[in-house]
Amino acid sequence: MLTSEILAIAALVGCASAPVILIIACAMAYQMFREHLKTKAETRRLEARIETISSTSYNILKHEWLKEIQENEYASELEVEAKFVYPLMRHLGWEADALKMRMPTSIRVGREDVRAIADWVVCADGKPVMVIEVKNKYEAVAIDAQKQARSYCYGLNVTKYMLTNGREIQVYERGLDSDILLFDTSIEDLPANWRKLSEVAGCFA
Repeated sequence: MLTSEILAIAALVGCASAPVILIIACAMAYQMFREHLKTKAETRRLEARIETISSTSYNILKHEWLKEIQENEYASELEVEAKFVYPLMRHLGWEADALKMRMPTSIRVGREDVRAIADWVVCADGKPVMVIEVKNKYEAVAIDAQKQARSYCYGLNVTKYMLTNGREIQVYERGLDSDILLFDTSIEDLPANWRKLSEVAGCFA
């Protein structure tokens, strides 16, 4: 409780047996207390208004981006990462410092552990939670990409991974013998499937 609130309440409690001057002080304290509550209420209304405006602006930006990617052409895998993967993950609620590029790990090849580099790794509280394997637009999101991402998941002790080439998105949950396909869409259908992608790959998933 704020100091002004404590003083006001204390003054009000003493009003019943107080002399005239204290009664005046009580009235002034009560008025100050009411003004304080009014200010708090106005602040809450202003904060709610700002939040609504921010949310609306964000949705407009996301909607514009979802339209833009329908026509985007990516000349390389790097362009897919810069123009598609990064804004995708930001729109899914991940902060920039949660997105790690070229994270080193190791994969099992025969009886040996071999050094490898994961394209992107999403972290929460400093720990990896999802691997993103990126391909260029000419490479299919297929079994080879899935095996590659799966091996990175084992090395990083992560259970979820995403595959994308800028035209398709798949999200898997790694299992013991086989993986579960959680999400699969083309970019054309992404706007209609956005809520589902948020549920499986968003920062609050």
